[in-house]
Amino acid sequence: MMRITVFLLFLSVQVFAQKGFYVRPAIERKFHANKGLTIPITTQNNYTLIVKPKRFYTMQGFNLGLYAGYRTKNWFAEIGWAQDDANSGIDLIQTDYRKYNNTYYSSRMSDAGGQSYSRYGIKFGIKLFGSDSVALHKKYRWQGFLFGGVELMIRPPIPAETGLGFVYYTNANLDSMLYSSYFSSGIRYGIMGTLGFMLKGYNKKGKNIVNFSVHFSQARRYNQLSYQKINFYDYKDGSNYETYTFSKGSGLYFTISKDIYIPSKWQRMQKASKHLDDKK
Repeated sequence: MMRITVFLLFLSVQVFAQKGFYVRPAIERKFHANKGLTIPITTQNNYTLIVKPKRFYTMQGFNLGLYAGYRTKNWFAEIGWAQDDANSGIDLIQTDYRKYNNTYYSSRMSDAGGQSYSRYGIKFGIKLFGSDSVALHKKYRWQGFLFGGVELMIRPPIPAETGLGFVYYTNANLDSMLYSSYFSSGIRYGIMGTLGFMLKGYNKKGKNIVNFSVHFSQARRYNQLSYQKINFYDYKDGSNYETYTFSKGSGLYFTISKDIYIPSKWQRMQKASKHLDDKK
C-alpha cells in the first residue's frame, strides 16, 4: 500500500527545489520620485508663471544590472551592481506671446536632467508563497519573495554640468523674459534603503525562466545627488527670480531578470559521470 501511495504522488507532482549560487542579469526601468512644492512666480510687471516639480517620470530608457547571490528553499541573499541616475526637473506653465500671429498661448514646457550613478547594494529576500512542486499537467510555477536591502549610489569624480536657456515674449509690447537652468551635483555618494517584491517563475525541470520585481529605494534625508538651479530674468526692469529643484536619487524600479545557477562541484561530477555512462 505504501509503494502505491508513493507511486501516485510521483505521478501527480514533480518535486524540485533549485538552490545554490547564481548570477542574475537584469534590465531596470526607473521612475524618479522627487519632492518639492509647486511655486507660482509673479513679476513686478504682473506676469505670472508656475514652476511645478516633476514627479514619477522616466529619463533615460533602461538601465542594466548584474547580481550574484545564494538561494535556499525559503530565502535568498545577494550583492550586485546596476546603472542608475539621479534626475530632477520641472514643468514650466506660462502664457507667452507669439509675434508671428499676434496670439497668446498657454504653454507647458518640461526641463529635466541630472547625473549618472552606479548603484552597489546587498539584498535579502524571504519567500512569501509558492510551492516547490508542480503538477504534471502544469508547465510553470511561481514563487513570491519580499526583499529589502541597503544600496550605495556613486557617481564619477567630475559631475556632469548642463544647462538650458531661451527667450520668449510675454505680451504684445514685446516685453521679454529669459529662462535659464543649470544642472550639477553637490555630493558624490548617497545611501539608499530598498524594499520590494519579486516574483520568480520556474519550469517543470526546476529552472528559473524569468523574474519580475518592483522595489522602491528611498534616500537619506540630506542626499542631494543632483540639483537644478532655475532663473528667470525680466528684460523690462532687470529683475531676477530664482528657485531650484533637486534629486535625492529616490525612485520606483521595475525589473526583469533571470537567475543563472552555477553548478556545484558535486553537480559537475554527476554530469561528467552521466556523460561517461552515455558513451558506454
